[in-house]
Amino acid sequence: MTTPTRLRNDVRALTTLAERDLSKLWQQVTTAAAAQQALNDTLPALIETYGMAAAALAADWYDEARVKAGVGGSFRAFPIEVRDPGAPVLAGWALSEGKTLDTARVLVAGGVQRRIANAARYTVARSSIADPRAQGWRRVGDGSSCRFCSMLLGRGAVYTEASASFDAHDHCGCSAAPAF
Repeated sequence: MTTPTRLRNDVRALTTLAERDLSKLWQQVTTAAAAQQALNDTLPALIETYGMAAAALAADWYDEARVKAGVGGSFRAFPIEVRDPGAPVLAGWALSEGKTLDTARVLVAGGVQRRIANAARYTVARSSIADPRAQGWRRVGDGSSCRFCSMLLGRGAVYTEASASFDAHDHCGCSAAPAF
């Protein structure tokens, strides 16, 4: 079935795998300095690996949604390129002065989740903008949206400009869907 829920669930599964990998890292560190080094060494590849998988899933999902919607013409969605030079910044912020390793663990997990989900969101949004048969993209909630996301969902907008960004927060369950 080609629904935003299916894509969202697939991306959540990838996030769960990334969290499992991070859990192994956290078991090996006992100090903030050790955690900082381990995260700096690990996060870029972790985010790239799972982000590329999320982007590929989103491109395939987009193509299936296009066919299911009966959209004619030839277009193939394209996964975005995933590189996260900001991963060390995430680690530094999560481990900044006064934060415990337990707090850092939650903050890093949220940042990683957002980055992986963004790979899928941006793939759908950018493909929707590039697709000559699409009207653009829209935000789709997961049924338990926060006030920020509910406000954005309430606009009911279809975004058509490449400059329109998909604003999301850590642990956000919203996704992008093409508007045909």
